[in-house]
Amino acid sequence: MKLSLTLMIALVLGLFAGRNFQLDYRALSDVMLYLMLLLIGLEMAQKRKEIFEDLKTIGLLSLGLPLMTIIGSMVGGLVVGMAIPELSHRAAMVITSGCGWYSLTGPYLTTIDPFYGLVGFLTNFSREITMILVYPFVVRLVDPLSSISIGGATTMDSTLPLVRRFGGQKAGVVAFAHGFIVSLLVPFLLFVETRLLLR
Repeated sequence: MKLSLTLMIALVLGLFAGRNFQLDYRALSDVMLYLMLLLIGLEMAQKRKEIFEDLKTIGLLSLGLPLMTIIGSMVGGLVVGMAIPELSHRAAMVITSGCGWYSLTGPYLTTIDPFYGLVGFLTNFSREITMILVYPFVVRLVDPLSSISIGGATTMDSTLPLVRRFGGQKAGVVAFAHGFIVSLLVPFLLFVETRLLLR
C-alpha cells in the first residue's frame, strides 16, 4: 500500500513538473531505466545459481505465460472494440497487441492514423500504470506468477522491480523471461496485424 501511494505521488509530481518546467526528461528517464536494469543485472548475477534452478522448475511456464498474455490482450481488444463505436474491433486488437509497449505502439500506429497512434499510446501507457498500481494487491489474491500478465511487455524492465519485491525471486525470473518474449513478439505482431487489419 505504501509503495503504491508513493508511486502515485511520484506520478502526480511528474505530471506537475512536466507541465511547468521545460527540461529534457526523456533523456533522464532513459538513464534511470538503464541504471535500474544494471542494478537488477548485478543482483541476478549474484544469485545466478538460484535463478538457474528457478528456470529449470518453471520451464514451460516461461513460454506459455507470454503467449497467453498476448492472446488475452488481443481478445480483450476485440471485446472493447465491439463495445466502442468509434473504434473498430480490428483496430482495438492491433492497439492491445502492444502489450504495454507504448513507446513503440503509439508512434508506429501514428504512421497509419494519428487517432490510432494516440489511442495506442494511452492504452498501453495505462497498462503499465495499472500494473504499478494493482500488482501489490492482486498478488495477494491471485498466484504471483499468473499476475505477471497484467504488465505485458513491461515486466522485463520498468515493472520488474515491483514483481521482484511483491512476488519474490521466482516471480522476478518469470517476469523477466515473460517481458523479454512478449517484447520480441510485439513488433512482429504490430507489423503483421496492421497490414492484415488496418491497411
